[in-house]
Amino acid sequence: MTVEEFAFEENDIVTMRDLGQNAAKTIDKVNETGRPALVTRHGRPQAAIIPLANAHMATTVLARPESGLRKSVVAAEEEMAEDGAVTSAAMARTLGLKPEK
Repeated sequence: MTVEEFAFEENDIVTMRDLGQNAAKTIDKVNETGRPALVTRHGRPQAAIIPLANAHMATTVLARPESGLRKSVVAAEEEMAEDGAVTSAAMARTLGLKPEK
């Protein structure tokens, strides 16, 4: 998946200035709609804000592979992927970022 394949709609794009002035409103919108926001500076993409529901918690929060909670998170992520949700790992690849180890 490339940036071109992940289409942000016009109302998904927020400037750094707007984010600075309306951070809470922007984050509320991301969480309510379930769609990421693309943050731009001078028209160039700088960051993406993704809803927490798409965060890859298994690698950032849960370290033990045998953990029952981790297994539940992995199962939930697989279910979200089947429903078409975009994972944080997919977003990172889309934006050309290296995954955390």
